[in-house]
Amino acid sequence: MAINHEAAGRNRLRLEPAGLPVTAITKRHAREVISSGSQMVPPCNKGSDRSGRDFLFAMSSTDLAYELRPPRVEDSEAIVRMHAQSWLDAYPNEAEGISKEHIAKIVYEKMLSPTGVTRRQGYVQAYVDNPDDGTFYRIATAGNKVIGFVVGTKDTQGQSLDALYVDKQVYGTGVAQALFDAFLAWTDPALPISVDVVRYNERAVGFYKKQGFKKIPGSDYTHHSGMPSIKMKREPV
Repeated sequence: MAINHEAAGRNRLRLEPAGLPVTAITKRHAREVISSGSQMVPPCNKGSDRSGRDFLFAMSSTDLAYELRPPRVEDSEAIVRMHAQSWLDAYPNEAEGISKEHIAKIVYEKMLSPTGVTRRQGYVQAYVDNPDDGTFYRIATAGNKVIGFVVGTKDTQGQSLDALYVDKQVYGTGVAQALFDAFLAWTDPALPISVDVVRYNERAVGFYKKQGFKKIPGSDYTHHSGMPSIKMKREPV
């Protein structure tokens, strides 16, 4: 589900040093929501490539650049770390009854546990082995850090944006837009696109409205994680 792509959040899970296997993260670590000491990624210039090719964007304040490319199996651990952190940043909402502890528990069980990591590696491996099976997968990297990813699927019945996540540190820089544009270039313009979004994730809902999505009337439901969600659709242009 693309249910948290850029939602606001103030707390971050501690990220272990680069190169440490994700399986070394314990359940205690997953539940410990603390301030991050990770370095801020500098802002980057907004851009897109509607041809669907892989491309680079120069950062505006440094010589660094971020790249959009297909994932490799060795990216799996970095992807799952970034995905887990996005949930911790985006989804805790006391007003909706979604606590930090609840999200941290899901993050560990579904993503950071040995089973979760193995599942992600298998998913990436399947894409690498057969990238033309109706699945689109791209990651955004800055140096050796994964700062975002997008996953989509399509068949004769329709198309779905299944996941679009970016690191909180690059909100507003155009990374999410670049990932979406790459996905959109891959889709069939004659078919609608659907996406599921957490209802209270105003940043994400606003982003999808900007891309032409509209809420499907009566589509409110409770995601299996317990978060109230909605379905949105982008009609063919």
